[in-house]
Amino acid sequence: MKKILIVDDNKYIRFALSVLMEQSGYNGHEVGEGEKVIAEVKSKNPDLVILDKKLPGYDGLDLLVEIKKIRQELPVIILTAYGDEKTRERALELGADVFMTKPFDNDEIISTIERLLK
Repeated sequence: MKKILIVDDNKYIRFALSVLMEQSGYNGHEVGEGEKVIAEVKSKNPDLVILDKKLPGYDGLDLLVEIKKIRQELPVIILTAYGDEKTRERALELGADVFMTKPFDNDEIISTIERLLK
């Protein structure tokens, strides 16, 4: 079963994504704090990361850079409520595979995950 690391400070978003992952045949693991992300990437060895852009005390794009230093090939979806074009372009430049905005469409996020994991 593929492991998906879900990083968001909003517990309701994490829960919704975790349930969606389970229903779709994935193992979703939730993290709510930015300081835990790198340790989780190293210890849990996820197959994909869904990463919020804005976390308390952390910028998701800075975490993206750190994740890519550890595992360049690890697919990362940036999922944010702050979806302006400049932020999207920067995220993709830094190595994000996909940039999506909240609220998200369940079918779209699952099809995106399936595509990235092929």
